[in-house]
Amino acid sequence: MPKTLVAIPTFNAEKFIARTIESCIDQTKTAEVWVVDNCSTDNTARIVNEYCKSHDNVKLFSNQSNLGRVGNWNRCLDLFEPSSFQFLKLVFSGDTLLPECIEKVESIFAQQPDLSMVAWPYVFVDAAKKSTRTVRLLDEDIRLSLEELIDRNMYPSQFAGAIICHTFAKEAVRQERFNDVFLGMAEFTNKVPQKGDYYHLNTPLSEFHLDGHSSYAKQFEYLFVLERAYTKAITLKQIEDVVTQEKYESLKQSILAQIEKDFK
Repeated sequence: MPKTLVAIPTFNAEKFIARTIESCIDQTKTAEVWVVDNCSTDNTARIVNEYCKSHDNVKLFSNQSNLGRVGNWNRCLDLFEPSSFQFLKLVFSGDTLLPECIEKVESIFAQQPDLSMVAWPYVFVDAAKKSTRTVRLLDEDIRLSLEELIDRNMYPSQFAGAIICHTFAKEAVRQERFNDVFLGMAEFTNKVPQKGDYYHLNTPLSEFHLDGHSSYAKQFEYLFVLERAYTKAITLKQIEDVVTQEKYESLKQSILAQIEKDFK
């Protein structure tokens, strides 16, 4: 029985879904792969069904109505929570996992008790420019507590990276859901290190493919910058009672300085 569920929320992804599924089944350790289709009007479902016929670990879940982008992320969580899988890896259509991703991440969870998540560097692939670059949060293998993330100025919202470069433990996301008021995932991911330590494995294990992300440019727009500031403020209030007053004030000043910089 696989320990990791790879959930792929998708909508009209006929150009990219095969690439993503292929990478998820071409792993050195088997994972369960569930494609959660949000009422696609193209050939996405047909393509996924062909994989379902030939791979027992690939399944298609078709929503009865379009739940919206964030609603479909939550549908993935709804399916994961009552399942027997221990870990959740979300993958967007078009992105890919490198062959040892599942094996290496499960090994870290096995060796390091009480982790909330494992994160790693990812490869940014721009097919149009025929270029790649590795995006890193840290340059070492290291386990960090919430307090240590704060000390390194990685919390809130600086520790997770893109969704392609981390895996959640079940207990860290149980009963949590993405907030559909927001464009991004920071409000959700900021809660995860409050439930267990964070581990960074300094080995690239996945690829972010720009051609599959039509909304990529939105993260640089004013509204998204405003959202990042707001979600940091929300998180600051959440952890007020779990960190020392000194750390709280230091984090508050750091967030205010970043907000001032972003809005200049």
